[in-house]
Amino acid sequence: MTGLFDIHPERAARLNAAIESDGFAYMANAIPEHLWANLRDECGRARKTANSAQSDSPLAYRSSLSSLGEVGLDLVKFRAPEEILAPIFDQKFEYCEDASCYTFFEADDFLSPHLDGAENCEVTLLFYISATEPGENPEESGLYLSIYDDGPDETPMLRKSIATPEGGIMVGRGSKVLHGRNKLSEGEKIWMLTACFRSV
Repeated sequence: MTGLFDIHPERAARLNAAIESDGFAYMANAIPEHLWANLRDECGRARKTANSAQSDSPLAYRSSLSSLGEVGLDLVKFRAPEEILAPIFDQKFEYCEDASCYTFFEADDFLSPHLDGAENCEVTLLFYISATEPGENPEESGLYLSIYDDGPDETPMLRKSIATPEGGIMVGRGSKVLHGRNKLSEGEKIWMLTACFRSV
């Protein structure tokens, strides 16, 4: 199988250092064009049958979810562990089916600060397939991934906001670093492939 992702050792080291520092690192324009086109097509079809997902407790969130198709599954089961995660972390990972899907954030959707479950989402990859271009106010916008520290009274304190334009990939240890997404405004959207992995 010919590789689609070319993460050379120097870039892998920089990404690993960023993840060690902030928990997450964003790779701009990282989805190869032909793969991106296929993901857009499959993701667009999946949106038509996506199910609403909403909760107020213990984790508050609102979005829509749909199962991965053939293109998404090939990416997360075979290519992502070998071509993205192995070079960055220098270890092997396996895909966790029960925590991976197409995720659709649109107007009024959000995700409260949280940690992913280490048993099925030790490491996260987010492939941004279709998204509104991030604008001003990163501390308030839902078009940024928000990274938090624990405050003195256990209230999450914003540490960093990372823009998430389409065509890029976010990689991080969501099981160790608090993260979330503010509410999206009218006309905004982020359609992405959420992929979770555990080390083997």
